[in-house]
Amino acid sequence: MPKFLLKRTALVLVALCTLFGSLNAGPRPGGAPAATGYLFVGYGDPQDGQIPGVVVYTVRRDGSLSGIWTYGEAGGRVMTETAVRNGDGNGIEGNFATSGSNPNGQEYKGQMSIRKIGEKVYSLNWSNGDRGTGILAGDTLVVGYGANSGVVVYILQSDGSAEGFWTTAADEGRVGTESFGPSDLTGDHATRGTRPDGGDYSGQLVIQSVSKSTGVYRLKWDSGHQGVGIYVRSK
Repeated sequence: MPKFLLKRTALVLVALCTLFGSLNAGPRPGGAPAATGYLFVGYGDPQDGQIPGVVVYTVRRDGSLSGIWTYGEAGGRVMTETAVRNGDGNGIEGNFATSGSNPNGQEYKGQMSIRKIGEKVYSLNWSNGDRGTGILAGDTLVVGYGANSGVVVYILQSDGSAEGFWTTAADEGRVGTESFGPSDLTGDHATRGTRPDGGDYSGQLVIQSVSKSTGVYRLKWDSGHQGVGIYVRSK
């Protein structure tokens, strides 16, 4: 890996640990605004009109995962999923038995495997055929799932600005950045960021509220990517 990529990757990893390693709203380094909340997003290229989904898992002390999830066609509904480890594992890696509820209220059971592919990046595979890519932030694993999906963790700050970290399965464990604002969360945003390969970019992003009661949002980038996000208030 080129030296500039090694240096930039190290800086991103430091930022991941420092900015939201514990997902709290305490004082930020250098007098930066405090985090007021997080927008956890799964995104990708819509396949047959379907927008990728997002899962937000809390990692429990016993190694199990307690999650909430939604996807583009769920109409703002948020479902639950629990994952209990099957056998041994390293950290959050390993095999899990899953159980949860679908949008129609029907319960399901299945299997899931988690494999580490980067310092804070994981690959997930479910027994129903879904695949996802996740970023671990403290005790929170945020996963974008679906065909060619990616994941974004936006840190929403008290001044209305947002700092984001993102990756996809194709980025082989590397992480990019994206920021916008200050502005209201919903509306049109000018974005700026750095790709996982080190290249800078700018673009446009539209965020729309789908359900205020569940905190679900729809996102559309001028690149053609679309996503769905769950808003979580800071602890």
